[in-house]
Amino acid sequence: MVAASADPGAPSRVRQWVLSNFASSWFLLAPLLAAYVSRLFQTYFNLFLRRHARRLLEVVDPYLFVDIYECPAAERYSHLQPVAATDTTYEEVKAYLCGTCSKDARELRAEGARHGNGLVISMRDGQDVADEYRGATLWWSSLVVVEPQSSGGHANNGNHHEHRRCQHLTFHKRHRRHVIDDYLSHVRQ
Repeated sequence: MVAASADPGAPSRVRQWVLSNFASSWFLLAPLLAAYVSRLFQTYFNLFLRRHARRLLEVVDPYLFVDIYECPAAERYSHLQPVAATDTTYEEVKAYLCGTCSKDARELRAEGARHGNGLVISMRDGQDVADEYRGATLWWSSLVVVEPQSSGGHANNGNHHEHRRCQHLTFHKRHRRHVIDDYLSHVRQ
């Protein structure tokens, strides 16, 4: 048989000690519980709620975005294949915006032309202009995106950042086919 405890008040003393030290033990347990709860929420959100959040976002924000980045000097890779440094999409979009939309921009930037001694006028970083094409209103923004530069084996600990220029196109989702099929090819001509 199991021997009974000699002190019948031992459970009440333990209970009393726990209650009296609850505040100090809470300070120890709170960070652990907070980390566990936040991790549990992130997992639940990633697995179940993200799909519903995207559907709700489509109702709340019906705008779509296309980013066109300036091609760096070295060869870079897209998600599927290498993109040569001779990709001129960004320059073509900049030329289109120079001729079409720069009259609406309040702040402009002048750069030396690559061929000849003229100037190329373009939107300054942070500027937004609207363009109308066959009844659809589209908004262009000129941005500078800061991306962490890969270390390439050097011990720079990610302190170097690469600045890339970007033309950001915003349009309503009902014009999606119109923009992708017609407008972007019109801009590149």
